[in-house]
Amino acid sequence: MRAVLHRPAILFLDEPTTGLDPQARRDVWAMVQGFRSRDTTVVLTTHYMEEAEQLSERILMMHQGKALLEGTAAHLKAALGQKDLYEVVLADDGAAGLEAALAAMPCARAVKVLAPDTLTVECEHPNPLGEMLAVLPGERVRRLGRVTPSLESLYLALAQNGSLAGMGEGMDAALEDFRLKHATPPLSGDLPR
Repeated sequence: MRAVLHRPAILFLDEPTTGLDPQARRDVWAMVQGFRSRDTTVVLTTHYMEEAEQLSERILMMHQGKALLEGTAAHLKAALGQKDLYEVVLADDGAAGLEAALAAMPCARAVKVLAPDTLTVECEHPNPLGEMLAVLPGERVRRLGRVTPSLESLYLALAQNGSLAGMGEGMDAALEDFRLKHATPPLSGDLPR
């Protein structure tokens, strides 16, 4: 902590919570938030999306050394466009066998098998649980619930596709916004003191 006693204008932290227990991790978070409240610019690198969301005003997502998307956590999650997404976790490895039945539901926009026991259903209306329960074999369902968009799901979608193309209108607009922001030269001037 001595390195930051002089109240730097900019503080660079590279993976500050890697390997820490939960309490120490929360202590580091409190320290970072304290610096931010004293007008210190904190540049934080992390692989933990929850940490990025908790500590950052702006987030730059990178994959394989390339900048993919930048914005606030709320902006990035809204760009994901998963407002009505439900996750089904089965007690067995039969997710692929239920994909067609779930896709045939009138409310279903898209069904994806994520793992042998897990799939997601994107729905037209916000409360499709009755329709889903009529299709799903109840004794095989371990968990069924709404999935809220997360930075982690956005990153995984980006990493899987290698780009944002084909991920929906929201993602295409977010990519275009990102390109426009980064097409202009950075502002010059003095760093804050």
